[in-house]
Amino acid sequence: MQGLGSTLSPTMLVSDVMDKWPQTIQVFVRLRMACPGCPIARFHTLAEVAAEYQMDPAILVKELQEAVGAPQGDNSAA
Repeated sequence: MQGLGSTLSPTMLVSDVMDKWPQTIQVFVRLRMACPGCPIARFHTLAEVAAEYQMDPAILVKELQEAVGAPQGDNSAA
């Protein structure tokens, strides 16, 4: 697993995020993303998924951080 510090970043793999913080699955479902259960989630980063769903990666990361209660810094450069 890459990038599994205490905060999320756009470079993290979707599957790693869901494995470490299962409460994030509800965010993907609420946003109508097919990430939970998707075999490609093991290869896509949060930034790639955000682009695929035409969403700002910073907004996706913020939503996920709120779900895990992580500090919300500027992760756009990560």
